[in-house]
Amino acid sequence: MPMFPEGAVVVLLQARDGVVIVRDPTHADPQWKFPGGNIEPGETSIRAAQRELKQETGVFVLAISRFEVLLREKRYTKIPHTRVFVGVDAKEYTSAELGLKPRGETGEETKVVSVEDLNEQLELKDHRKLLRDLARLSRVA
Repeated sequence: MPMFPEGAVVVLLQARDGVVIVRDPTHADPQWKFPGGNIEPGETSIRAAQRELKQETGVFVLAISRFEVLLREKRYTKIPHTRVFVGVDAKEYTSAELGLKPRGETGEETKVVSVEDLNEQLELKDHRKLLRDLARLSRVA
């Protein structure tokens, strides 16, 4: 029987020149989204965020803050799992200074968009919802 992930991370990397988004051009429906992926067995959400960010963008960062668990959901399977939204505040550096590559190690294309244009540039509906949830939570805090 296949093992299903218990969790996944979504990484918001904000540099001086904007927010980094990625897409997999080999996917059947390539859409611009935040970097991220499944949390591997024995891995923390922060370590998974570091690994996914490095694989998909070429950027390795030490300082990552966990915003919070935003939702438990059903995604691709009938087994609910937790999606952890994590943030990297690197506004003192440009994306080039952080080492952003045009393509990640796993083939994703990368792009930097302004914070103002982020919502319309994100094509993955789930990630637009996460962005709205984060904005709602930050207004309350």
